[in-house]
Amino acid sequence: MDYLFFTEIIHTLAALAISAYVFYRFGNWKLSVLAILWGVGLDIDHLLDYFIWQQSLSFNLAEFLSGGYYREMAHLSLFLHGWEYPIIILIGQRFLKKKPKNRHIPRILQTIAWTWLAHLIVDQLTNFPPPFAYFITYRLFFGAKIWGC
Repeated sequence: MDYLFFTEIIHTLAALAISAYVFYRFGNWKLSVLAILWGVGLDIDHLLDYFIWQQSLSFNLAEFLSGGYYREMAHLSLFLHGWEYPIIILIGQRFLKKKPKNRHIPRILQTIAWTWLAHLIVDQLTNFPPPFAYFITYRLFFGAKIWGC
């Protein structure tokens, strides 16, 4: 089975779990759908790395899903794969909770942050990157690779 395809299945299962929790907690099916879309959609940044590796905008689905380009690249950008994002969102949404007219925004932000965290946990456990590789700040300051190979 292709590597990226396999990890997308795991991301989908994690997003479904968050989706079920969100529906249980908020009773809102739209937020549940958001959780699924966000949980899988975060990997859109893999396309940038694929096109950089490909050195063109041509696209081969089988090649993309194999994930082989990861091992050949010196660095992956994966700009959406950073622990800082969901942490900042969770902190920020706490301030919005205090304003009654914004009562839906904190729920949306919580859904996005929880799904983001689940996605990163799956990546951390399945990709075996160096310990701090999914911190954007770490990669910026130390130029660390995400891929552990």
